[in-house]
Amino acid sequence: SRPSQSGAAPRCRAWLGDAMAPWLRYAAVGAGVTAASVGGAGTLTITALQWNPHWECFEQSAECKSRVVEALPGRLANGTDFANVVELEADGVALPEGWENITSACRRDVTVLFFNAARWRRASIAGAGERGCMVPDDRPYVVQLFEHRTEDLKLVVVGAHFPHRQLGSALGEAIQRVVNSTGVDATLLIADTNINRPSAWPLCPASLCASSADLMKALGVARAAEVLATDLLKTCCLNPPYGFAFEFDRVIANFGTAMTTELHDDPAPGWAVGAFHKGVTARLTVPISNSAVAMRTAEEVLVA
Repeated sequence: SRPSQSGAAPRCRAWLGDAMAPWLRYAAVGAGVTAASVGGAGTLTITALQWNPHWECFEQSAECKSRVVEALPGRLANGTDFANVVELEADGVALPEGWENITSACRRDVTVLFFNAARWRRASIAGAGERGCMVPDDRPYVVQLFEHRTEDLKLVVVGAHFPHRQLGSALGEAIQRVVNSTGVDATLLIADTNINRPSAWPLCPASLCASSADLMKALGVARAAEVLATDLLKTCCLNPPYGFAFEFDRVIANFGTAMTTELHDDPAPGWAVGAFHKGVTARLTVPISNSAVAMRTAEEVLVA
């Protein structure tokens, strides 16, 4: 961590459903839905990236800075929906077309939540988003409700840089306020948690060693015992004496049916410096209702 310095009419819908089932099946697949048949259960994949190149990369090495700035757009464009990038001290990152971001800064610490605005939009209702610091003047977070542009899917996305040895209450309270204001408790956490796997060493306290379920429970997230999470991989950190010994970087969801994990920067690139973290990508499978997607797609094509 960085040193501190202080719709169509019902009649139209019925006609589409009765007369155009084969075409609707094609339209549903074309819209990115995987399903056996129209009206059955389909799935959608939400892809999330967590990465903390760390501040030394931007202040101590021009090559490390340029390589991260060059690599980030490719990681976003590779099917990603959301990305939390911690301590990104660089201007002028060439985002892929349709991408936007929300930045939260606490003094010199910063986290940036990127999102694919071609797929997702920020909810505009009151209380749908918050930004703040997990502890006074340090450890930023973003909490935001997003709505999928084509599916009936809403979720609260959290991007954060956790403090060491404590969670504080600010982030958990912010999550609860957004959930209470919006009525949506499906939560996707993307964070450098600074927390090790359970029992990383004998008698390791919960403030230093915890499962992803325990972490979500501590934040007051609904259905914490049922979460899906990335594998606990040794992503932190490049700098000695420990090297990559800690499972800090995680993506955790309290919804969905399956999650896979991809580790980036393995082995660590030669240009990396300081406490550089390896990136982690999660791919979360979410069941959706297929018939509404196909119907909506067909109507949009006919109107166009």
